[in-house]
Amino acid sequence: MKVLIFIFTILLFSHPSSGKMSKTNDIERIKKEVYKDTKDLLVIFDIGEVLYTVSDQILESIHKKKLRSLEKDMEKRIGKKEARKRYSTILLNRQEHVVDKRLVKFIKELQEKNIKVLALSNCFTGSFGVIKAIDKWMVNKLLKFGYNFENSWNNMPEIEFQDLKSSKHPNHFPKFKRGVIFTCG
Repeated sequence: MKVLIFIFTILLFSHPSSGKMSKTNDIERIKKEVYKDTKDLLVIFDIGEVLYTVSDQILESIHKKKLRSLEKDMEKRIGKKEARKRYSTILLNRQEHVVDKRLVKFIKELQEKNIKVLALSNCFTGSFGVIKAIDKWMVNKLLKFGYNFENSWNNMPEIEFQDLKSSKHPNHFPKFKRGVIFTCG
């Protein structure tokens, strides 16, 4: 059985020094903490393996080193461009599922109470292989699972942070899109 880990951040803007980060696998603890003081509250959920996860073990983050090794080997054999096409095809076709269906409901409850909710991903932005806009693909995937972070942000426009160039992905920039921050990390 997988252990559910929430990376849960509470930032109280009226008192910047009172920001708090908690890791837990107990949704009731999260609810109790959140509902203590909802004034100027922002709740941030990490996306990967918190909101949804993959069914294929090799694609889980605990196997990241092995997966990177396989990717590098493929790049050497067929070239980086072709390898990215193949890997992006795997991303488009992998089996994924919601980690805990109670989270979908909880996020909607928070938004109904006018509590700001944000998703955070280390995913890069822009094109990747056959995926024209990986950030758009990710947002649509979240919507498919029932997560709509845009509801907290009143149709706030997309913001690309071009001054924050990623060292890992120099042709991609961090971005705020529909309630999700992509860090390109």
